[in-house]
Amino acid sequence: MASGCGEPSSDRVPSREEPRVPRSKRGLIDHVGPWGRGAVSLTGSDTRGGVDYPRTAMRKQVTVWVLGLVLVTDACTGTPHRAEPRSVESSPIPCGRVARLEQYPSSGFGKGVNVGPLWLFGFAKGVHARVLFGAGFPTKILIHPRRPFHDAITLRGWRCIDHRTLRFWYRRGALPLDVPASVRALESTGDSVAVLHPYKRLSDYPGYMLFSAPGLWAITFEQANRSIGSVTLEVS
Repeated sequence: MASGCGEPSSDRVPSREEPRVPRSKRGLIDHVGPWGRGAVSLTGSDTRGGVDYPRTAMRKQVTVWVLGLVLVTDACTGTPHRAEPRSVESSPIPCGRVARLEQYPSSGFGKGVNVGPLWLFGFAKGVHARVLFGAGFPTKILIHPRRPFHDAITLRGWRCIDHRTLRFWYRRGALPLDVPASVRALESTGDSVAVLHPYKRLSDYPGYMLFSAPGLWAITFEQANRSIGSVTLEVS
């Protein structure tokens, strides 16, 4: 029997023989079993109530032994044996392909990206949604509602390669940012969650997305605590 993590012990190896248990105490827990002190071992063959106690005891004995082995292994490796729950809400979804530009169905607008009742405009000409990146400058993206909506819509975004948070400015008033701005200023100005409140009549939402670096960026759209879509944009 080992006394530590991989170091043999000089102690005498205990006997594998099960201690004799008096007949009157059969079916009780014996704390000195064949696996060493502290193991759970039940003896007897009582089948009262339809329960096979020796088989139940064996399951308990094996279970306790396996748990003890896991704890010893964790102590040797220094790795805590704990399963941490993953927070779905705080974990970004995987980025998909770059969104394709679509022609707006009515006159007055060109090509944009459609997500639920919203259309996004302000992209470079081409087939896919590409944003022209200017270091230190915010990107003006117009959000146009195609039809009225009653519950507020929230936007969240991040860079796909490192999950860097995207900041938004869709508030009333001018963007409080001196340009060209530093990366730190772009990553701290505005909101990490943009909220589009519904208007009584259709009205555009002019504003900015503060891309702090080139790359692929993903944006999710939620309404009434459920997803209504997501897009991946190329910033280059």
